[in-house]
Amino acid sequence: MKSLITSVAVLTIAVSIAGCHRGGGASGRPSIRAACAADIQQFCADVDRSQIRSCLKTHADQLSTGCKAAIAARAARSGAPAPAAPAAAAPANK
Repeated sequence: MKSLITSVAVLTIAVSIAGCHRGGGASGRPSIRAACAADIQQFCADVDRSQIRSCLKTHADQLSTGCKAAIAARAARSGAPAPAAPAAAAPANK
């Protein structure tokens, strides 16, 4: 029962991220909610729904290819840059 509630909550969060996404399926571009549902469940299931975007940015380097592509496509349509993966720390020179 708890896993069913968790699954429903994750799907609800995924749907809320995309909001009223225009042109998703009709143009062949996957919507963020569809492309990132598994990533949200894996990395952000325990995160407050208002913090999902931030959580996805935190895990940008770990997201699935489809999720990354959907986020990049949405950013391109809105004119905003796609979120980049956190930069790796530079090795210290000895």
